[in-house]
Amino acid sequence: MRDDIKRLNKRIKEEILILPVRQCTKDSLEKAIFGSLSFYTYLPLDILDTTKDRECYLAKTIDLSLYAILYVASVVFTDKLFDHQMNIKSHKLFVEYNFFIKEYAVRGLQETIGSESKFWMSFDALKYKLFANSSFTNHDFNGGEEELFIKLLNKSSLIGAYISAMQIIVQEELEWDKILDALNKFHKAFQLVDDYEDLIEDAKNDQLNYYLYVGKQCMLESETISNNIKVLYVDGVIERGLNCAFLFSKESAEDFSRLNMRYSHAFSKELYQQIGRILVEIRFLKQKAIVKSELSNRKITNNTISLSISKSLAFIKNRRNDNNSWTDFMTLAGPGTNWITAFVISMLGEFPENREYLKESLDWLEKQEGNYNDGVVVDADSTNFLIKAKSVMENEVHKADIEKWEQFVHPSGGFSTYRDNSITRVLHISPDSNIIGWTAEHYCVTAVACWIAKSIKCGSIYEKALSYLRDGIRSDGSIPSYWWTEDLYTTAFAVMCGLYGKPVEYILKRQVSKGYWTNMDKPSVFYTSLCIKALELIPNADSNIRSCIERGVDWIVSQQNDDGSWDSEEILRIPAPDILDPQSVNNWKRSSFGVNIITDDYGRVFTTALTYNILLSYNRYVA
Repeated sequence: MRDDIKRLNKRIKEEILILPVRQCTKDSLEKAIFGSLSFYTYLPLDILDTTKDRECYLAKTIDLSLYAILYVASVVFTDKLFDHQMNIKSHKLFVEYNFFIKEYAVRGLQETIGSESKFWMSFDALKYKLFANSSFTNHDFNGGEEELFIKLLNKSSLIGAYISAMQIIVQEELEWDKILDALNKFHKAFQLVDDYEDLIEDAKNDQLNYYLYVGKQCMLESETISNNIKVLYVDGVIERGLNCAFLFSKESAEDFSRLNMRYSHAFSKELYQQIGRILVEIRFLKQKAIVKSELSNRKITNNTISLSISKSLAFIKNRRNDNNSWTDFMTLAGPGTNWITAFVISMLGEFPENREYLKESLDWLEKQEGNYNDGVVVDADSTNFLIKAKSVMENEVHKADIEKWEQFVHPSGGFSTYRDNSITRVLHISPDSNIIGWTAEHYCVTAVACWIAKSIKCGSIYEKALSYLRDGIRSDGSIPSYWWTEDLYTTAFAVMCGLYGKPVEYILKRQVSKGYWTNMDKPSVFYTSLCIKALELIPNADSNIRSCIERGVDWIVSQQNDDGSWDSEEILRIPAPDILDPQSVNNWKRSSFGVNIITDDYGRVFTTALTYNILLSYNRYVA
């Protein structure tokens, strides 16, 4: 870190300490100054870098940076009150920010710039712009898109005060117009992103918002906010606005780079990368919506096992991509392809009559790596099913395949999903970030690996993995899952590995009288199919187990849609990478993106492939 930055940081912390406000307010203030408001914290020093004699103006610039950011923090707090984004539990917080902090900042600015300076006249005009803009709503504003941008840019009007103040401090002819132009581009982009993130709140409070205003012709007052926002996505209003934001932020980054404003350049670059990721997510969500719209929700009446098997196989074949792969699930890494294709081959390839059809898919898969899709690093889960796919198709599993697989094994015998921090690139986080949750061994990953090791007779991996799983059996017979919503996942695969006794008892106890197993207290075709697959593999099963299987199969057949699929379910969860125990997460979001989320097999390929497998196995099991 540069010496001037260290000096400014130290000064800010010292000044915050002596403010006559509560400690909790000091903490929130410091967090904002070095976090969400840090662009403004370092802006004066960034402008100083464009001068010839920066040392001459450094002391005054540090003073300006300190008092300006305290003022900006108080304004942002007030703006959140206008937008109803902050709940005041007492009047103290309002008093602290708007009297003690803001007044302290103004006194400091007067000392730094001079109380008689012409700066104050322009400052008053900028403040008027800022607060006059807060009175507009989407209903009472009338104007074109250009006027709308002007109004939205007024929310960041205080940026002009930074320029005015630095012009007084710096006695040099700088490229002030170009600096201001770059800052305006950055703030247009920033405001468009801010409006995107505040869509729901702004709709509730009728705050002027780019997307809500531009798209108000296609929204209905009788509709819910949620449905109207969906319309903005469908009509392309959201994407158009974010594409504008992307261009503004990219141009500002280029301008800041030419002006040698390194911190501003870094912020702009980070902003357009963030916008780029949002646009990719929107594109993926549209893909997901299109796929879902193609699927049937009508149940088959008077279904039979034979019909169910043939229709499910037809569905799977119909969902195969042009390149012979399959796609399902959607996460921050995009849609799953390699992993899903390996899983489908593993399920269908157990039956010799399917292998000729699957050859082209295996040829495609063998050109890939053991990863979720081509944009992600290799992981153990995908490698598990890659090896399984090769083995069921009677392709040789080479020594090199096993060596790659073994890289995920820990001394405990357990498997981790990732082996190092290379996944941080996909997550767009620092390589030094804590990702222990994703690189530690987990029972659910290990259970699948153990099952596959058993099937390919890889004794060294199998015995150690089985021992690791055995140590994970809880008193009720369950074995915990990390990536999956139910412990049934791990427990079922552990039974497939040969761990009987209490794990089998746990599975049997979890079955509901109507024949199904549950996912988060709801009937689940996926977990019902998985439990049946485990029970089908128990040698010399007694009549109780056979009865459980029969009831489960009957229920599954009754749940099939007329396109051959079974409904999508939220079954895959993605804890934050630093989370070791998913039980510590209090609020799981239902979403395809981010972390601490639960997502579904939206294409229905994953569940349908598993269910086809257990139904065909059942026919042969009964025989």
